[in-house]
Amino acid sequence: MFENWISHLLILSSFLWIEFLILSLGLFYLLTKVFREQFKHRKIFDMNSSTSVQKRELRNSVRTIFIANIIAIVIYVFYELGWTQIYISSPDNSIFYIFLSVIIIHTLHDAYFYWTHRWMHEVSWMKKLHRVHHQSKIPSPLSALSFSTGEAIVQYIFFLIIAIILPVHWGVLVFFFTFLYWINVWGHTEFEFWPNGLYRLPYGSSFNTITHHNLHHYDSTGNYSLYYRFWDEKCGTLNEKTYPQFYKIRSQIETTLGNEEPVIRPLPSDTVGLYFEQQKVFGEDINIHAFDEAGNLQKTYPHSLFDGTSALADYLKERGAKITKLPKYSNRTKISRVKNIINTAKWFFSLPYISDPWKKKPVNVKNSALMFKLSVEETELALKRAKEKNVSFNSFCLSCLSEATSDYRENKREQIWLIPVSMRDFSQGLESVKGNEVTFLDLKFSNNGSEFIQNKLNHAIKNGLHEVGANSFKLLDFFMRSFFILFVWSGNLFLRRNGLFSNLGSFEIDQDLSFYFLPPTLTVTPFAVFIMTLNKRLHISFNVHKKLGIRDQDLQVISKKYKENLLYK
Repeated sequence: MFENWISHLLILSSFLWIEFLILSLGLFYLLTKVFREQFKHRKIFDMNSSTSVQKRELRNSVRTIFIANIIAIVIYVFYELGWTQIYISSPDNSIFYIFLSVIIIHTLHDAYFYWTHRWMHEVSWMKKLHRVHHQSKIPSPLSALSFSTGEAIVQYIFFLIIAIILPVHWGVLVFFFTFLYWINVWGHTEFEFWPNGLYRLPYGSSFNTITHHNLHHYDSTGNYSLYYRFWDEKCGTLNEKTYPQFYKIRSQIETTLGNEEPVIRPLPSDTVGLYFEQQKVFGEDINIHAFDEAGNLQKTYPHSLFDGTSALADYLKERGAKITKLPKYSNRTKISRVKNIINTAKWFFSLPYISDPWKKKPVNVKNSALMFKLSVEETELALKRAKEKNVSFNSFCLSCLSEATSDYRENKREQIWLIPVSMRDFSQGLESVKGNEVTFLDLKFSNNGSEFIQNKLNHAIKNGLHEVGANSFKLLDFFMRSFFILFVWSGNLFLRRNGLFSNLGSFEIDQDLSFYFLPPTLTVTPFAVFIMTLNKRLHISFNVHKKLGIRDQDLQVISKKYKENLLYK
């Protein structure tokens, strides 16, 4: 019996030391000696640890492995004495429970690590335990196990606790120890290896990046979690520098690969941004493009960060223009939370739906775009005609658009247009507007004139259907993160609206400045129309997805009919 104990303990000890040689020493050598030049564009901070620091980390790591050996011996002795719930045999339900126990241990350790780590920063007597680890300002694979004796015990006593309270297979303990070791070393490399599209994967947006823990070492505060952002976000300890720094490094990497990405990107917790970033995965152009009057591209705004209003605020700020008059928005109907949930449920259960199809056209056609503006007199006439019909300008414009595009649709069923609805607070002026605050409604109507469209629009606003967009994003963030890719994918595959109609509103500025915003066209909204009244002149943009086969000359015909409908019919 004693001989078996010795042989088993030697195997355990050898396993721990081999892991240390491969993961700590091996990875340290590869990153600092072999591939340092190849990975220099991935370096998180432009600093290096000194040789003396690295020697100290090595000594501390060796001590930590000795302590891990001692705790492993204790666990083994407890097992032999029957004081743990470790098992080796395989009951009938073993396979299912093995997977379940991995999830349970992983979840428990995520909480255990966060709170013990946070206490070692906030509880006075525990701060002394953690001081050794934070002597490494710039992490490396050697610093991953650079603990004091007390902290090493805190780190590894978790395995003894699990062995006592939870039925667990020996293999699960070995696997989880290896997994934890790898994650720990991975998080202490000084190079960012996580892909830019991490948060485009199911649950991917919840993971910590390597930058996350590197910033914890650099600032010695915040970012206490190990695997996920969950605890840091819920407890308000996420370092606000984390994702700007992450995207800065990723921008350097993408530029090196010849695919430059913007430094600023939405946070993984920004569900609206996540939605539009996901669209990008499926090859859609999700950018808002700003053109001057001559048709020259001025700036591109990633839709994951900007809606039309925030893009306008940024565009005017860069050109030194100031708003002298903001649009007047009617007060939206207050909708109860229960009504919001019902509306959102109705929207989900109504999917998929297909609008009045566009006629099939030649397929070898590129995206088409056209921009024009009306004179002050023409704009006044269009507004007057809408008033004479006793309808809103949006209803009038949609009716004119329906007539202008009728020759290009099959006119077999209702049209469905996606209508962005502004829910912003302009009390602080346009300068305070930032980010992307998307909410929308799907307006369904037949070719029954502007009065019919007005009634449908009033019904949608009165019943809070404009809240569906905002609520569906919130639901995704809370309930459906794991189904997010499937949700966007199915939307691209099954939803078929006629297009998007966006009226940004009427603005007056202190400059004679004319420009156009070209909204993105997606597979689900292939015909995008954007209007804005700037200094009493209506600016109109059409953007048509190549899938419709509408050529430039076709778009000229549509725009001519649209203008005639606005002014004369």
